[in-house]
Amino acid sequence: MADASKARSHKLLSFHVPQVFPPNDPLAIHLLLLMAAYNDFVHVTEWIDNPWTESTDEGEKKIFAGREFLQLRLMCSFLHETIDVINSLLRLPAFNVFLEKNLLEDAGSQALERLKSMKKRPLINNLFDRTRNKATFHYNKDEFQETLSRVIERYTSAQIVLIEHTAESSQISYYYPLPDHLRLRISFGFEREDDPKPQLDEAVKAAGDLLGDFAIFLDNFHKTYMRESGLQNAYTPAKE
Repeated sequence: MADASKARSHKLLSFHVPQVFPPNDPLAIHLLLLMAAYNDFVHVTEWIDNPWTESTDEGEKKIFAGREFLQLRLMCSFLHETIDVINSLLRLPAFNVFLEKNLLEDAGSQALERLKSMKKRPLINNLFDRTRNKATFHYNKDEFQETLSRVIERYTSAQIVLIEHTAESSQISYYYPLPDHLRLRISFGFEREDDPKPQLDEAVKAAGDLLGDFAIFLDNFHKTYMRESGLQNAYTPAKE
């Protein structure tokens, strides 16, 4: 697989940290938090590539499917935290000045409205909350036990993937699909006979849409913050 980083060029910009991000400025801190979230999204989305769909190896397919689900869980969890930061930002008087004076561009304002509207989508809102709190950053004994109890009559047989490495190495490792199957149902709250695919597809689309809106909003918020702070020329080409 080609390394995507080799197909693009990069430029470095320098700036004076105390000038651009004073620690006592709530707007600056919220902007940094959203930048941190954006970095996480960049890394996760660059990992997403679906080579398992091209593989005929059933074990490899299971491993890549588990990795794809991990990426989705991370994105949902990061979005949960990002929305919390945006809600905090909306409570800042300084940011509300931006909104009252229509300082954001139309694209940024519209993206922000779509991000705020997530509260009106209970399935997605609840999904992000459950994924963040029950299936990504915590190995919750009670959730695993309850979910296993619900599905055990249907899933009486499962598999483990035994991974044998190169002939030069005697190393053996494993992949365990059952825990990820349980986490899928923990995240979505499926009952025993539910088909997860429709809600999974909806979650993937919603996460993708929200990521797009977040990128638009952050870019516009960043530019507005720099302009309104008189920092239009704060970023300069880094010296070689």
